[in-house]
Amino acid sequence: MNSYDAIGGYFELETGRKVFAPEGAVNLNSARNCLAYILRAGGVAHVHIPRYLCGVALEPLKKMGVAYDFYDVAENLEIADDITLMDDSDALLVVNYFGVMDEYTASMAEKYGRQAILDCSQAFYFSPVLPSPTFYSPRKFFGVPDGGILYTETRLEEDLAEDVSYARFTHLVKRIDLGSEAAYADFKRDDASLDGQPVKAMSKLTRRLLGSVDMEAPRLQRLRNFMYLHERLRATNLLNVAAIAKGPLCYPYYSRDANLRDRLVSEKVFAPIYWSNVMEWCKSTDVEYQLAKNIVPLPIDQRYDEQHMQKIVEVVRRR
Repeated sequence: MNSYDAIGGYFELETGRKVFAPEGAVNLNSARNCLAYILRAGGVAHVHIPRYLCGVALEPLKKMGVAYDFYDVAENLEIADDITLMDDSDALLVVNYFGVMDEYTASMAEKYGRQAILDCSQAFYFSPVLPSPTFYSPRKFFGVPDGGILYTETRLEEDLAEDVSYARFTHLVKRIDLGSEAAYADFKRDDASLDGQPVKAMSKLTRRLLGSVDMEAPRLQRLRNFMYLHERLRATNLLNVAAIAKGPLCYPYYSRDANLRDRLVSEKVFAPIYWSNVMEWCKSTDVEYQLAKNIVPLPIDQRYDEQHMQKIVEVVRRR
């Protein structure tokens, strides 16, 4: 029993009693801090990172003074050029984009071993490939306020303070009562609260919430929705999406239809830009700029069924 626990009185949020504790994992407070943990534990001094990447990935690199260079990404989302790594302090960040790059990610792990850092923030269901450190962001797949999951053979020999998550919880419960648009400002605020956080252990709240999730059912629903869209949209998708995906984040639809996002929003189908910072880093003629501008991540998650997917297809095909 925790020192602040009491017996009796009012109830807490009902989450179930099972605590998320996957065997062999280091449970941290965010995916970006999983990267920070890898850099510290592995003594990494330099990282090759893709120019097609979320800007928050630079936070731990800058905070820790780790040098980095950008590498180019090809139109098929693979590394454009062969990269030669030096000693063990040199690392390569490999991103499993949209959870549809499982086979390629595994091949990079085999090629580079422990020097490959596998960013599976968008690929929760990809199995870790040790000795390559592999990290995940559960909040991109489930209704939790924060958290990062790391598999690594190199551990820090220190006890981490435990994070506290209740203040980042508002958007999750407000959306249930009032809807997504009413809770959007809360989501932005809660999301921004993760900036600059030190490396900490995953909070009790997040572990309890994840412990309450049936993780296989969401995976199967995601896959069903993914295949529904793929079968109907692949002929017009400029991205050659592999049909083999264990549990994708979304259906990445590459289109130069300038009005597609507006049509989707007008029908209350929200597809974010991954990632707007890329268009600041790159020239408009760069492949990465075009990927960030033109890939529309169509939602396929476990909240939705075939009827929702049919609506998405209708909006995409409408001109």
